[in-house]
Amino acid sequence: MTPRRSALFTPAHNERAVAKAKTLDCDVIILDLEDAVAADTKLRARSTAQDALADGGFDPREITVRLNGFGTEWMTDDLNAFNQVAIDALVVPKAESAQDVFTLGEEMDALGYRPNVELWLMIETPTGVLNARALCTAHSRVGVLLIGTSDLAKCLRVPPTIGREGLVQALLHCVLAARE
Repeated sequence: MTPRRSALFTPAHNERAVAKAKTLDCDVIILDLEDAVAADTKLRARSTAQDALADGGFDPREITVRLNGFGTEWMTDDLNAFNQVAIDALVVPKAESAQDVFTLGEEMDALGYRPNVELWLMIETPTGVLNARALCTAHSRVGVLLIGTSDLAKCLRVPPTIGREGLVQALLHCVLAARE
């Protein structure tokens, strides 16, 4: 296993930021279609990400795309947009339901995503933490849990601290689920 020491979230609508990401010393680049992108630039972000992936130049970094979440008007089109490009994973925000993750994995299979394209699930809510074990085994494409500590802390009403003391139990729960 290759260590993932740093992951860079890059707003996909920002062409300069995407180009700059190709030059930075990081292990993973996450082209973000979700949080970092306002509603009126979602389509441009998707198009810019597609163009950047077609152009290449991300090696040796892992390259992923963070989709818009379940229940949004953009998720289906996001999913349809990246089945023919070279990516390592799709990052799924606010993963909570094993059934949703299973369905997403099945949709990836039906769309012809390469078998090695993983699902990286963002755990950002108490429900996601409590369902971490089921999420890990929801589909064979699940490869990584990412803990969105800022959103999780906000949901839990935990004040931000350097040591993340208020999140330790949730973090350990997710580590246990992933290692199992």
